[in-house]
Formats: sequence, C-alpha cells, structure tokens
Amino acid sequence: MQNVSITRYDSQAAFGPTTKLGEDCEAKRANNCQGGWNNTLRAGVAFDTRDYDPDPNSGVFVDATGQWSSKGFGSVADYLRLRWPRAVT
Repeated sequence: MQNVSITRYDSQAAFGPTTKLGEDCEAKRANNCQGGWNNTLRAGVAFDTRDYDPDPNSGVFVDATGQWSSKGFGSVADYLRLRWPRAVT
C-alpha cells in the first residue's frame, strides 16, 4: 500500500512562477488540481537469471508491475496502471 499527498508548488521560489502541473491545471488538461490523496495498491513480479547484477554477461531479467488506485481507498482518482514484462539479456 502507498499513500501519496499531491500538492501544487506554483509561485514558490525554487520552482519559478508556475510548474507544468500549474500550466496543465490552468489549461484544464489535468484533473483534481486542488490536490488530494493518491492511495494505491502495488504488486509486481521479477525473474532474474543474470550471472552478475552490476555487469551481467549472461542471463535474463524480466519484470511486471501493476498499480491500482481507487476512490474506495480514499484516493481522488480511479485508475489501473500496468507495466508489462520486458526482457533484458
């Protein structure tokens, strides 16, 4: 489980007068611009047969992850994000 607070940082010295999120909110390209919680449930699997992780010479690495956010968890949005397996040899 992960709980993330979403906040806009427009008009703060370190970020300048506006941020990309601020621009997208003003142009109505983004939702929930008033901020809120993004509560998610995440899971993943990995298969790693590489011979030496820092500098592999043989083997395969494959992974897949999923992330589910729901208003039922107290989140401001409902979505499902999947990252399909990719193989690195």
